[in-house]
Amino acid sequence: MKRGAVTLFIIIGLLIVASIITIVYFRDDIANLFRKEQTITTVTVPKQIEPIKNYIDSCIDEVSQDAIDRVSSQGGYINLPTDEIPISLANIFSSELQIFPRGTSKTIYWYYESANGIQKNQIPNLNDIEKQINDYVNNNLESCLNHFYLFPEFNIDYNKINTQTEIGDNQILINVNMPMTISREDFTFNLDDFYVSKDSSLGKLYNIAKKIQDKENSEYFLEQKTLDFMVTYKEIPYNGIDFNCAPKVWTKTKVIEDFKSILEANIPYYKIEGTNYAVNANHEYYIIKNSGISDNSVNVNFAYNKDWPFAVDIEPGDEILKGEPYTSGSGVTGFLMSLFCLNNYHFIYDIKYPVLITVSDDKGSFQFATQVIINHNQPRENRFIVDQDYSSDSIICKNKLTDMTVYVLTYDNIGNTIPLKNASISFNCFTSTCDIGKTEVQNNGDVALKAKFPQCMNGFVIASKEGYSTEKTMISSNQEAVLTMILEPIYEKNLDVKLVRDSGLLALGDKEKVMITFESKDRDYSTSIIYPDMNKIKLSAVDYYVKAYTMYENTNGIKIGDQVIPYCFDKPKDGVLGLVGMTDKECTETTIPGITLDQIIAGGVEFDFNINRQDLVNSNTLVVYSPFEKIPSTFTELNLVYKNILDNSKNKKVKLPEFRNV
Repeated sequence: MKRGAVTLFIIIGLLIVASIITIVYFRDDIANLFRKEQTITTVTVPKQIEPIKNYIDSCIDEVSQDAIDRVSSQGGYINLPTDEIPISLANIFSSELQIFPRGTSKTIYWYYESANGIQKNQIPNLNDIEKQINDYVNNNLESCLNHFYLFPEFNIDYNKINTQTEIGDNQILINVNMPMTISREDFTFNLDDFYVSKDSSLGKLYNIAKKIQDKENSEYFLEQKTLDFMVTYKEIPYNGIDFNCAPKVWTKTKVIEDFKSILEANIPYYKIEGTNYAVNANHEYYIIKNSGISDNSVNVNFAYNKDWPFAVDIEPGDEILKGEPYTSGSGVTGFLMSLFCLNNYHFIYDIKYPVLITVSDDKGSFQFATQVIINHNQPRENRFIVDQDYSSDSIICKNKLTDMTVYVLTYDNIGNTIPLKNASISFNCFTSTCDIGKTEVQNNGDVALKAKFPQCMNGFVIASKEGYSTEKTMISSNQEAVLTMILEPIYEKNLDVKLVRDSGLLALGDKEKVMITFESKDRDYSTSIIYPDMNKIKLSAVDYYVKAYTMYENTNGIKIGDQVIPYCFDKPKDGVLGLVGMTDKECTETTIPGITLDQIIAGGVEFDFNINRQDLVNSNTLVVYSPFEKIPSTFTELNLVYKNILDNSKNKKVKLPEFRNV
C-alpha cells in the first residue's frame, strides 16, 4: 500500500512539473492570448462616447467579415493573381475559374497549367491570407466610417490605420490600431486599439483544403477517376474490338458533350474519408481514402459544371471518330480475318477541366479550384518546382554535407562570357528544393558560390536571376564537384504584328487579335502574349518553336450553323460474295449542332525560329507576321483553318519575324 501511494505521488509530481514546464515554455503565447481576450472584454470608455466606439467596432466587424468572406470564396485571395495571358479562345482556363458563366463570382486555381504549358502552384500560406485581410481592412475601414457623419457634435481626429490579424482553427482575432482623439467642448478622450473576435473556422478549413490538394498533387485521384469514366461509359470511345460490319462512328462534338455530362453527374458524389457524409454502400467507389483528415464536423463537396471550360484533343480523328478494321496478317491468318468484320478502337486523349472543391462546417466555408489533366491517356505529372517555403525545411535540405563550387556565367552584348553575381542557386532532390545561396566575389576574385549541398543521386542544380533564363543541370552530389552554368540574358523588345492577307500586309483591325507563343526548344523558357493587349515581349538568344494564331472577336457572337457530315464505309456483301471479300458501300449521316462563339481563330502559322544575340542587342522592335485566312461560318471552314495553320509556314506570303529599329 505504501509503495502504491509513493508511486501515485511520483506520478502526480511529474504531471505538475510537466504542466509548469509547458506553462513556462508557452508563457508568452498564453500571456498574449490572455491579454487580447482581456482587452476585448474589459476595454471601457466614457458613456458619452460609447456610441462612437460601438460604431467603430461595428465597422471593423463588417469590413473584416467582408475580407474573410472574400478570401474564403476565392481560395485564400482577396485580389486574384492574374495570368500573363487573359482568358480567350486560345486560353480558356487562365489562372482563375469563373464559377457562374457571365457572372462575377470567381475563385483561384490552386494548381493549373498555363496556356504555354507551365504548371503553376498558387496555394497561399496563412501569413499571406492574414496580410491580405490586414490590407483590406486598412484600405476599406475609412469608407465605412464615412468621416463619422453620424456624430457631428464631436471632433474626431485619427491617425494611420494599422491592422493585425491572427487566424486560428476556430477563431480569428483582429486588432486595429487607429490612434484617435475624440473631443467635444471641454471633454477629450483618446482611443488607440480596437479588437474584434470572429467566430470563424477559416484556419481549420484552409488546412483541410490544403491536405486535399496535396493528396491530389501526389496521387492524382481526380485524374484516376476520370480515366475510370473513360473505360466505363460507352459514350466515350476509348479502347476495344467489335465484330460489327458497320463500324462504330462517333462525332467529337457529341463525345465532348457526353463527357461533360458524365463529369457533371459523377463528380458531386466524391467524398473524403474522415469527413461528414452519408454512408451509402452504392457510393463506396467515390470515397477518397487515406486522406489524413479526421473531422466529422466538416463537409467536403466536389463539383463540375458543363458550362465550365473543357479542353480535349482526341487522336486519331478530326470531327469523325471511327475504329480501324483489322487488315493485318498474311496467308491463312489474313484469309480468315477477311471473313469477319473485325474493328479495333483505340483513341488517345489529352484533357483539361476544372474541379471546384468546397470545404465547410457550421461556421463557414472555403473553396478553391484545381485543374484535372490527362496527357496521352495518363494522369499528369508535376513539373513545377515547389516553393522554397514549402520544402526548405525537409530532412534532405537540413543535411548539407558535400562541398561544391558553382560558377554562373552570362553573355555581354558582343557575345563574350562574363561572371554573373547574385545568381540564386537552389538544389532539387526528389520532392525537396533547397535554397543554397547566391554567387558572390570570392577571396581570389572569382565570382562563384562555394557551399555545402545535400547528398543526392541525380539531383538538379538550378541557377536563376531576374532578367536571365533559368538553367537546370543534373548532377550527383555524393562527392565534391565544380560546376559551370550559363544563363542567357533576356531582352525586352517592342512588338509589332502584321496580318498577312491576300491584299498584302496590314495592321490589325479593331476586332482582331493575335496570340503569339515563343517556346524554347532546348531550354526551360517560354513566353506568350496577346497582341495588341500586350505590346512587349521578353526573349533570349535560343531556338524557338513559334505559334501565331489570328483571332477574330465579335461581341454579338459568330454563329456556326448545324453541320451534316456524311460517313461511308465498306460493308461485306451478303452471302458467299462477302466471304470472298466483295463489299457494298454504305453511308450514314451525322449532325453536329451549331454553336455561337464570341472569338474564333481566323488563321495562323507555326514555325521554327532561331534568334541571334546580335539581333536582340541591335534592335528595339520585333515584327511578327500572322496569316488571316477567313472568318469561318461552318464547322468545315473552321476545321480547314486549323489544318492550314500547320501548312502556312510553307506559304511564300508568310514571312519570318524580323528585328528592326523603329
